Amino acid sequence: MLSVLVLSGPAVTGPVPATPTQVTGPNPRLADLADGEARDLGAYECEPRAPELNCKTIFDYSRINYDRNNQRFIIFGGGHAATGRTDIDAFDMHTLEWRSIYPTMRCDEVAAKDLDPRGFHRKTGHPVARHSYDQNVIAEIDGQSWLLLFSNEGFAGHCHAYKSAIDAPAAFPLTAPDAQWTYGPSIARQWGYGGTAEFDPISGFVILLSSSSPGMWIYDPAKQELVASVRNFAPPAKNSSNLFFNPRDGFLYLIDRASMQVRRIRLNRNDWQNSAIETVATSGRPPAAFRNLAYDAKNHIAGGIHDGKFFALDMQTFEWQSLPIKSTSATSASLASVHSHAIDYDPVNNVFIVVSGKPDRFHTWAFRFKN
Repeated sequence: MLSVLVLSGPAVTGPVPATPTQVTGPNPRLADLADGEARDLGAYECEPRAPELNCKTIFDYSRINYDRNNQRFIIFGGGHAATGRTDIDAFDMHTLEWRSIYPTMRCDEVAAKDLDPRGFHRKTGHPVARHSYDQNVIAEIDGQSWLLLFSNEGFAGHCHAYKSAIDAPAAFPLTAPDAQWTYGPSIARQWGYGGTAEFDPISGFVILLSSSSPGMWIYDPAKQELVASVRNFAPPAKNSSNLFFNPRDGFLYLIDRASMQVRRIRLNRNDWQNSAIETVATSGRPPAAFRNLAYDAKNHIAGGIHDGKFFALDMQTFEWQSLPIKSTSATSASLASVHSHAIDYDPVNNVFIVVSGKPDRFHTWAFRFKN
């Protein structure tokens, strides 16, 4: 069982927390998506749920994560100059709609600055808003999904005219209807912000890499403690890079968002200090620098979007390929880019869910690489 400090506080005004919709199969509304087609599922609307909070920018420098146990996509992000939102927003693959799991704090509540140094508002137990980069992870503990926040970016910004200390990772159980955020003890988070994190399902631990120092850190989400720190593991990748697990070979892969260099991480799960990292030779033409990327389990590719094209790295041959995106939209919108890290993959429907960047920002799209 998870051993944590559970925080309680006054109830946040608003509707009761949303419980996930149990989905037993693919959504028929997405069944006829063609290869290379992106379908506009509508503009992202959030103002009624988060008034005065500049709510759409929850995706700024932040990522969405696929929650496979509840078949939905999760976002906690924004922060800094973007938004002071403290809710988790969820895109349900049954309804194809966004809904907050619990209500956000109001702008005046966020501005009150009643904070614990571990990085949460004492009144509600909500984490402080932050850019999450590729540092949000969904881990499985005792068969349940938990959202974990590892970014410690607590700069001042919208509704919070103060810099926040964030000394502990935050954890939220994604199934219980009366769930609360939990926090362990303060730790020295040497990975900083702007790095990468990924859940390793073989060990049950989270692997963290920094964008500013050469270490690697292994974190136990069940005990909320660091298991190991591997010093001088590898030169750091550019901030906002991408780390993902390859289920076919059991390795992690890091793709540098500036150089597009691909690195393979061979974890030694019996002796973390003897883990190794190596550069993978690739062929084909990769995209220019971009920070959006997710793993497609059906087609065994890692893919993302740049300049109206979908770029895919074949994880067997390590060849880059690209195809133009065919956008279908009732409003003539098109999918040309991804807003920060707002992309992940749903294997049940064989689609990437994407929140678009420019020019038609903040639309939710379903994109299929290949049937």
